[in-house]
Amino acid sequence: MGKAYRSDLGLVFCKPEGSPDDPNVMGRRFHRHEACHHHRKQAETRTVYVHRHVMRKRNQMEDPTHEQWLAELYPAERPRYFYGQLLTADDFKKEQDYLRRKNQLHNRFGLSQGVVCGLSVTPLTTTQGNGVRISAGLALDEWGREIVIPTDVDIVPLRLSDDCDPLSPSDELLPPSVHISLCYREIAGRQQPVGAVELEAGADQGPTGSLVESYCLRVQEGAAPDVSTSTDPEALEHLRSGRLHDALCLLAATTCRPTSVDPSVVLANVEVNDDGSLTVDACGPRVIVPTNRLLLQLAHIITPAATPNGDSG
Repeated sequence: MGKAYRSDLGLVFCKPEGSPDDPNVMGRRFHRHEACHHHRKQAETRTVYVHRHVMRKRNQMEDPTHEQWLAELYPAERPRYFYGQLLTADDFKKEQDYLRRKNQLHNRFGLSQGVVCGLSVTPLTTTQGNGVRISAGLALDEWGREIVIPTDVDIVPLRLSDDCDPLSPSDELLPPSVHISLCYREIAGRQQPVGAVELEAGADQGPTGSLVESYCLRVQEGAAPDVSTSTDPEALEHLRSGRLHDALCLLAATTCRPTSVDPSVVLANVEVNDDGSLTVDACGPRVIVPTNRLLLQLAHIITPAATPNGDSG
């Protein structure tokens, strides 16, 4: 059987040379030879149009600003599928974007940016020099993306570097202070052959079949500012007066913060001592995500401390 072309009157099944196929195959209404030729031309024209449309949208999706666009505030749009719809890679990409956007907005405004667990930074001295060790862990960047470091990572010797930008220069001479930050990065997974037939060894593969949500590290000059712990005086007064709901209304009424240009997560400040050793501050500049797990642990710590001898009665 040849190709099938959609028309207002049903499906037209045509042989490759353009003649009508056996009408008993599907029990559908079939057209004469001229109809097959006409619909085949229409399908070829639409194929060219769809290809150009997909390539144009693909170029837009590969723009680096697309990741930031997913985290911005605007009404969500999801695909609406229907029977007989021609699906392209762009449609499935739009479906992924819809789900990713929901997740990123939840992470941005429901949890906030920062370290979720792990990612401790400790000084490390080896025969290769002085550096740091970053433990495995999870973080959320400013755009709501999850960043996973699956195993411990050593940066020895420590130097100015930017793994996220391969063209950035590295400097072996460390300034008096640096900060280490964690960034989200996607890398290509294995290539996917086009079609159902496996290609021979050494043959050109198709496009990449997957993307690995990975990470990269930056060591930049200067110390990052410490996390602010200041409180809103008016909200604090509401709490002291027992008006919890008023305090919550006041805090929730603040403007939703816009996406920042740099969504990276600061892990630590590092000071270089006179003898070349390193002093690490992995708390001051580090934002912590207030997850339910951490809040519950704080509640368990505070409750015994608030009563004499830890008696809750």
